[in-house]
Amino acid sequence: GAAAAAAGVAAVLAASPHALIVFQNALYVFDDHRDAKKHKPHYLFSTLLSILARAPLPDVVAAWDAGATGQRCEKLPAPCLAIAKQAGFAARGVLVPNPYFAHVGEWEKRCAAWREAIPAWPARDPRVFWRGSVKPGCNPGNVARLAALTFTAARDDLFDVRATTLDAPDPNTCAGFTAAMRALAAHSGAVRGAFVNASDFGRWRQYLNLPGTMGGSYSRNLNWLWPMRGVVHLWDSPAVEWYYPGLKAGATHGVVGRDFNAAVGTRRLNNTHEPPARARTTSPRVGRRAESITRRPRLFGLG
Repeated sequence: GAAAAAAGVAAVLAASPHALIVFQNALYVFDDHRDAKKHKPHYLFSTLLSILARAPLPDVVAAWDAGATGQRCEKLPAPCLAIAKQAGFAARGVLVPNPYFAHVGEWEKRCAAWREAIPAWPARDPRVFWRGSVKPGCNPGNVARLAALTFTAARDDLFDVRATTLDAPDPNTCAGFTAAMRALAAHSGAVRGAFVNASDFGRWRQYLNLPGTMGGSYSRNLNWLWPMRGVVHLWDSPAVEWYYPGLKAGATHGVVGRDFNAAVGTRRLNNTHEPPARARTTSPRVGRRAESITRRPRLFGLG
């Protein structure tokens, strides 16, 4: 009843500084966010506002895990929103778009401009492309990134997978190092690469997405790959985002893991012909309906 719903709302708002309310198609958040600078929740608020402007969402109150793994949802009261789940769909939480799409309309305009600049397929670099950083932490993301860099060290005619900054994890501390990874950690100069703007990604035909450096889960890099009308390869990982149920390995993307020979085979298989239209992301239904809101916390409205 109403009392139970009110208690549920109060529990969510008390548990998370990033809790939010959608009520009568308006967004309410804690006023602590008002003066914050370079604040990731602002991106989420912008995304939600642009979705609300397109189509009404049901009334909802929810906590939000601002991290990249969804693990905080294990401790926060339901419903808890997450931009990724490191452990897969069975983990607790409601998946929503990551906040780096920002405003949906502006994202569409940006993607359209990028597509206009994409060269004809024969003129694009056939190598598999990736740029990013590697940090010293032992989480699965940094280890996976170092593993992928060994592909370029072995065959730079097939792979353009390079690190803009590389502070390799310690092979004596982190598990899962191969001999090639140990050698690369000691001598990494051959796989360093200059930063490339996302607007220039269209110069390549194929792309590799790797797990993030902080939690080994979501990486915002993937946002920029789908619009490029190329072939996207996802690193073999249990991590998922909200639109992954619409993906099908071998149809919407390739899957690459540590096996170098398998990676070479996947790369060659997908390099001959220009692919059909890639998977597209749309606005999800966020959260679940709150039956009633009887008390207002100290919030301010956005819209």
